Amino acid sequence: MRAHRILCVLQVVAVSLWLTTGCKSDDTFKFSEADMRSAVAGTWSGAINATNEMAAVKLTEGGYPQTELDASVPTANQATGNLIRLQNCGTRQFGGHQINCESVTTMTVEGSISSSAGSWVASTLQGTFVIGGDDLVAGDLHLTSEQGDTLGANLLAGKFVNWMYVTANDTSFTLDLARQ
Repeated sequence: MRAHRILCVLQVVAVSLWLTTGCKSDDTFKFSEADMRSAVAGTWSGAINATNEMAAVKLTEGGYPQTELDASVPTANQATGNLIRLQNCGTRQFGGHQINCESVTTMTVEGSISSSAGSWVASTLQGTFVIGGDDLVAGDLHLTSEQGDTLGANLLAGKFVNWMYVTANDTSFTLDLARQ
């Protein structure tokens, strides 16, 4: 019986090592929490396309806890403040080549959006800024208000593009925003 327990423990250790082989340490990331905060925190303003209005967006690092981690995926997490780094070593891919690990960094974000003519009442937003990979060049920003409105943008080549605001009743607005 004791030999069986030792064998089970060794199997668990072997599987754990196999699942995390190839995962990166925090040292391989080419950006810090401060870099990520600098990329997202700030004020943007610009035209609401197909209207005569302007939009203003203000974003800051969020203060609410990040709780949406998938406990079923083997991970190596490093959490500091509102920054979570996740190396997902349990990825499966059908067809093509197998990716050993995909690095993902998530930061909680809070913000507000308003329109110049008051069509949108200033809404408080909460959500995440997610970077896929080791560099701060590509990612997604997704925030939601208590009313169900959403604000999203993509980080491409280190700049936010494709700003989209969708109201709770599914009216979509593309925004041409520039950092102030």
